[in-house]
Amino acid sequence: LKTVNWNAISIESNEDHYFYDSVENFNFGNKVKDIPAYLCSLLQIKSISLPESVETIGERAFYTFNFIESITIPANVNYIGKEAFYAYDIKAFNVSEENDYFASKDGILYNKDFTEIIYLPGRLEGEITVPATVTNLGEYFPKPGIGNSEYDDPHDLVGCKVTAFNIEEGNADFVSEDGVLYDKDKTILYYYPAAKEGEFFEVPSTVKTIGNAAFSANQNLKRIFMHENVEMIAICGFMGLTSLKSVTLNEGLRTIAIGAFTNCENLKNVVIPSTVDSVLYYSFYECAALE
Repeated sequence: LKTVNWNAISIESNEDHYFYDSVENFNFGNKVKDIPAYLCSLLQIKSISLPESVETIGERAFYTFNFIESITIPANVNYIGKEAFYAYDIKAFNVSEENDYFASKDGILYNKDFTEIIYLPGRLEGEITVPATVTNLGEYFPKPGIGNSEYDDPHDLVGCKVTAFNIEEGNADFVSEDGVLYDKDKTILYYYPAAKEGEFFEVPSTVKTIGNAAFSANQNLKRIFMHENVEMIAICGFMGLTSLKSVTLNEGLRTIAIGAFTNCENLKNVVIPSTVDSVLYYSFYECAALE
């Protein structure tokens, strides 16, 4: 089964998925209003077009892995369910200017008044700039955790090619410096772009927490230095830094969370400071060079 022609105007959502695996194309009739939750699962979708009639898109409606084209949100859409799109393979979101609920800028999906990020496409490239009005970064940069809660999972920006994550001046909640994302007081480092250049990074002295997957598989960093104020490396904080050879863990560090250095395959030596009282599982998983 390669193509589905979907003409149901409205249908009750099913907690199981309707289609699996092989479908590549979804064609919706021009009277379809509601796209049900869990419509697809892990499909190889290559194309989709949402008609102007669509008003709601259910939870995990298109939770797919090869959704490589841009997605256009029609003017009548007033509801998009949680994880309606698996955004990892999406290049850009575009929203009709006539839509009263959502908007887009530089491929990013926002609510209408640009206060909340709904989706960051996983295939973003280059420098991106978030408006000063944004107060909620959505689920991409949650409060850092140690990995014992469903709410502190790492974000899905591991494969993107962002070189700088900029926040417009005047934002009340977040700030960026040299393309790196922090909270307003620079006590939490939320995101060091995956494609940012440079072999060495010194974490600012104000930072107390390295956020969830903060360094997101950057392939360029070889050395990282942290000042004594850092108390926690959150889950997957330095995950997938394949070029990382040296990291200076500071005295004052208390917690190394789940998966903190997972897949740092060239990391050779780690000194655990005397202040650390918690090293959680998978912290150094698949660190093949660790001696």
